[in-house]
Amino acid sequence: LPISSFLCEGSASDWSGDYLNRVVGAGPTVAALSYVPFTGVMAVTRLGAPRLYERVSIRWLLPSLALFAAAGLCVTLVTANLVVTLLGFAALGAGVALLVPAAMTAAYSPIDAGTAIAVVAAIGWVGYLIGPPLIGQLAQRAGLSAALATVPIMMTLVAIAIRYTKAFDAADAFPE
Repeated sequence: LPISSFLCEGSASDWSGDYLNRVVGAGPTVAALSYVPFTGVMAVTRLGAPRLYERVSIRWLLPSLALFAAAGLCVTLVTANLVVTLLGFAALGAGVALLVPAAMTAAYSPIDAGTAIAVVAAIGWVGYLIGPPLIGQLAQRAGLSAALATVPIMMTLVAIAIRYTKAFDAADAFPE
């Protein structure tokens, strides 16, 4: 899960501007702003997380956000429209915002909390480091839109994994 989340984050940070410029046709100034909706919505989602967790279990919330992100990015890739693209990357920000914090909570152990959090972070950074170059290699062979299609696929797999594994039972039961 952390690898997938960070892979999607890295793809947004490294490729959203290029996508806006090369595929959508936005100028360099607008393309440079492509990461703003992603990070802005991610921040708002993280700040609103306590309220969301009060209303919906992690087992339902995280897959819903992940599928929202996948749908948003799919529409983005199909339409190649400026406004839709900005909204699609914003949806991706909402989709990945709570994944790593929830994974850290799920891995939490009162006995060895530091190690658990460090392992989740280290695993996640592998995705951040390998994701963008993999997208670049795929883009050279199949085009940037096709390469970025890996992101909604990853988000869909994340939704399935969270919904149907027991790994997040601990995160739902974590006391406030």
